Amino acid sequence: MVNTVSSPAGAGYAPGPPKSFAAAVLLSLFLGTLGVDRFYLGHVGLGVAKLLLSWMTFGIWQMIDLIVIICKGTPALRAICWE
Repeated sequence: MVNTVSSPAGAGYAPGPPKSFAAAVLLSLFLGTLGVDRFYLGHVGLGVAKLLLSWMTFGIWQMIDLIVIICKGTPALRAICWE
């Protein structure tokens, strides 16, 4: 059985190795439309959604997600072990 950490929203995820904040921001800035930043952070569902749907938002989703990552604006981002 894998230990999971639950966010206040109730979605559990398995804690992974420490993530680099600078790498997350750079991936979001340069490859955010492909969802690479979310795959790196372990949010596979959001990564797939960004990969398939970001062309419909004309880059707005990428910019908002970059700001959210920089501000660590979600409970899941605050729960990540950052380097």
